[in-house]
Amino acid sequence: MEKHHAKKYVDIWKRTGAELDRVKSVELRAMSEEERLRQATAVMEIGTRWLADHDANMRVCGLVEQQRFFSRWPKKSH
Repeated sequence: MEKHHAKKYVDIWKRTGAELDRVKSVELRAMSEEERLRQATAVMEIGTRWLADHDANMRVCGLVEQQRFFSRWPKKSH
């Protein structure tokens, strides 16, 4: 990824991240306890099945690499 594209990608995430967090919070608060439990169970089941089907060499999702990439950008004070 070229540096200007990478910077644009980071800038987009900075702008949209707060809004995505707000929407997620609203949706989670609107869920019933039963729905929250159902959703959490479904996510855990997906993870359990995926881990059972993949050996340790295949267990890379890219999220760690993405966070490492973002951590290299200098933090600006607001």
